[in-house]
Amino acid sequence: MSLLDKATIITTPTAHSNGVLHSIKGGSVADFDVVRGSSATRVNAEGLIEDVRILSGELVTNGDFSNGSTGWTLFSGWSIGNGVAISDGSATGIQQSTLLTIDSTYQITATVTGNPSLLVFNSSSFYEPLSSRTLSNGTNTYILKAKGVNFGITNVGADICDITNISVVEVTDATNIPRIDYTGGGCPSLLLEPQSTNLITYSEDFSDASWTNARSSSSANETISPSGVLDAYKLFDSAESNTHLLFNTQATTIGSVYSFSFFIKKGTLTKAFLAFNASVNQSVVFDLENGLVYEEGLDIDSSKIEDYGNDWFRCSFTHTASNTSTLYRLGTYDGSITYTGTGTDYVYLWGAQFESLPYSTSYIPTSGAIATRLADSVTGAGDATTFNSTEGVLYAEIAALANDSQFKSISLKNSLTSTYSDTLNITYSSTSNEILAVYRVGTTSAVIISKTLSNSLDFIKCAFKFKSGEFSFWVNGVEAGVSTNTTMLSIGTLDKAVLSRSDGASPFYGKVKALAIFNEALTDSELQCLTTI
Repeated sequence: MSLLDKATIITTPTAHSNGVLHSIKGGSVADFDVVRGSSATRVNAEGLIEDVRILSGELVTNGDFSNGSTGWTLFSGWSIGNGVAISDGSATGIQQSTLLTIDSTYQITATVTGNPSLLVFNSSSFYEPLSSRTLSNGTNTYILKAKGVNFGITNVGADICDITNISVVEVTDATNIPRIDYTGGGCPSLLLEPQSTNLITYSEDFSDASWTNARSSSSANETISPSGVLDAYKLFDSAESNTHLLFNTQATTIGSVYSFSFFIKKGTLTKAFLAFNASVNQSVVFDLENGLVYEEGLDIDSSKIEDYGNDWFRCSFTHTASNTSTLYRLGTYDGSITYTGTGTDYVYLWGAQFESLPYSTSYIPTSGAIATRLADSVTGAGDATTFNSTEGVLYAEIAALANDSQFKSISLKNSLTSTYSDTLNITYSSTSNEILAVYRVGTTSAVIISKTLSNSLDFIKCAFKFKSGEFSFWVNGVEAGVSTNTTMLSIGTLDKAVLSRSDGASPFYGKVKALAIFNEALTDSELQCLTTI
């Protein structure tokens, strides 16, 4: 018999629907309620950043025409060559049949060259008016509702043009879909984050007036971004001897902590820097070839570089503001921040974000206004029949989002108790890299077992066993501590599992690969087996 056969609830990020994270054992009563109330992004299984509302994988066959005309019907005047569909000016089009479901909503993307006067997604395919279906030169992205089942593009204006990188994915307006995230590759995890606002109003359009080039220039649609769309920019240096950068001015509060992040990819230059204001002490240089923080200024609180695949890195830093207005900069680097440029050297960039938080959260796209992603909340699994209040094990495979001195708890609790009492918790504490196992009877902490981690951002497997006289806490296959406490909760006290403390405080902001609840106290050998990495 597998050890997990003893569990009464097992939850992994394998199944979900709007507002529900489904457990794989324990029945519907074991499902968690999920509330966010806003859109949000995640990294999907293909390593691309996408809105969590996307329900389907890619529906189009051969959207980049790398396999000739496979999957496509080409009408008169259209042909395929060098990865594009080519119109000779005939007022006809291309089509894929039975791709859509009537009245479902889709995100459609296509890249066009040739400045057509009226290239459109077919009126027979979508309800929206002509102005919402017209494709112009560059990358086009629309959210449209299906009128028919066939997906088509028609050259109504009868102009010579090319089209490629066609994508169609189904989306929903649901805002409480759990975020199953594949950041870093490997097994997925449930991503839970606090509310945050991207205060940059144009996070992908660096031609907007909110961005200023200083001894640099930028050009759009130069390569595929981390979203899988041809919409990333190049940032070129100039031939001057100075810094070469792009900047955005933000209002800041003296003494407050902010984070600034950018997705950057090496071009002819393999390093770039992010900075606030002008000093070398206020900058971080990133090595885009080896994925390393190359140099960090003294006024930077922390910095980070994360690999997003295809040579893209998310580069970020946090700092404590000392002014009421701050310039946030991305610049090219060639041996130093100040250098004599060529006018032709460059790096790629996409996805800027500025947040009033001590760390960067998942990407929040903007296109003309600031945007807010609301906090994730996961609560309400189980009932009085699910838990044994007098003995058992709470198991979790988890990682914190930040080592930020904030409590982050996973709890078994009584749903009628609104205060921090009668509860069992696994908690990242306010002490750096510390995790706790806490058992409270009433408002008294009858058991507290602590473990110092090497890095709270790394995934751990941990298990908290509770039984009169036999409490223990195991982390990564090692017993972290024991307690002989005999003061126990009454039978039937525990009836809910929540990813927060029993009083709703200390929400768990982090990543969860697995949760399991056992209604019997496991042996030491079983706990070691369960928690060994």
